[in-house]
Amino acid sequence: MRIAPAVLLEMIEMTVLRVEGVAGCEPWRRADRRGDGPHDERVAERADRTYEAGGVRVRLLDDHIEAEVSVSLGPGAAITPVSQALRRDIGVAVNQMLGLSVTSVNVFVAGIIDPADR
Repeated sequence: MRIAPAVLLEMIEMTVLRVEGVAGCEPWRRADRRGDGPHDERVAERADRTYEAGGVRVRLLDDHIEAEVSVSLGPGAAITPVSQALRRDIGVAVNQMLGLSVTSVNVFVAGIIDPADR
């Protein structure tokens, strides 16, 4: 089975946004990026089969993936439980929808969103 990287990235982003406490996905800041090349809302690809768009980055390996997400949290959200929920939910979603295992999910908290700023 083949899946377009953009579909995988979007599926993970949708999963992230459903986790309680997550206010949004945050684009990777230049200092957070590993590699070079274009970084905007389009899907960027590197030679090692790593793709990123917005606040989601995935590395495709044979039968599994490694994921990284950059998120902002809502006020009062506790980082540890939100991170655990993100790891669990991303792993379940990718496995159920694609039959792939997720070997790691790294969570980067880019900030806390103040409701007054929305």
